[in-house]
Amino acid sequence: MGDRFYNQQKRRSKGTVTFGVDGLENLERNLQTFEIRVRKNISRRALRAAANVIKNAIHQEVQQVPIQPDARLFLKRNIAVTVSSKVKKSTIYAKVRFRTIDPKERDARKETTRAAWYYHFFEFGRRPGSDAYGSWGMIPAYGFMRRGFRRAQNRAIAVLGERFEIEMNKQRFP
Repeated sequence: MGDRFYNQQKRRSKGTVTFGVDGLENLERNLQTFEIRVRKNISRRALRAAANVIKNAIHQEVQQVPIQPDARLFLKRNIAVTVSSKVKKSTIYAKVRFRTIDPKERDARKETTRAAWYYHFFEFGRRPGSDAYGSWGMIPAYGFMRRGFRRAQNRAIAVLGERFEIEMNKQRFP
């Protein structure tokens, strides 16, 4: 696939980066040969593969956070990849995020203590302070998600292009 994938570095919100595709016309022309259901499946699979590259890099960065080993493992287990699509905008996107609910719970709206709700303290840091519930010390920012993303972004873009090509070939030649 002769198209070149690159990172536009458009910041939408904290921790969100948009990828652009140079040569999108060629990719879109190739995707138009498939029916819409197949196109979405191809795009979802390619995005999931790229997001998993970033997830694995974040797993490696979590090892550098100086916390107890069981808490580190807990952080690692709660990193999730979500691939979704919006039908009206014909947009497919992937998120690498922390679970804030326990996936084993039947009621997904119920917050539990087994989810890694505290990850943002290690990612962004926290100032010392106190309130009606007590006081807390300073937690320095480690930025493990940002470091993992920066380290893996070029590889994720390459995997995205490779998976698009592989998935399109699977559909053409079953």
